[in-house]
Amino acid sequence: MIADAPLLTSVLAWRLIKFIALLLAAAGTAGAFLPERLELRQRSVYGLATVGLALLWIAGMGLVRAGGYSLGTPWLAGSTLLSIVWLQLLASAVERPERRNLGWALASTLALVAALALMVLRPG
Repeated sequence: MIADAPLLTSVLAWRLIKFIALLLAAAGTAGAFLPERLELRQRSVYGLATVGLALLWIAGMGLVRAGGYSLGTPWLAGSTLLSIVWLQLLASAVERPERRNLGWALASTLALVAALALMVLRPG
């Protein structure tokens, strides 16, 4: 048990970073649609969501390495693809003021939740 302490500490640290990154991603998603001013919406996506995605990937790589997973596993590839789709939807949504609507908000939120579900459940 004591020999596993550094690995456990590493996993817990990566999970904390991943949780903080998820909070940034969620805040960036909410900020992409809640403010009325386009400039504030863009700032949320480019300042919060993008940083959140980068930290999600960095922490995810740390957890993959600590857990001994292969980068080719379907849940990992799927969550990576969905996170790219999520950020693309957010970036597209803040390019035009008329894209501040329920359809864009639901699509981007669904992509983020689906990516998160794959990371948590790890199917296959």
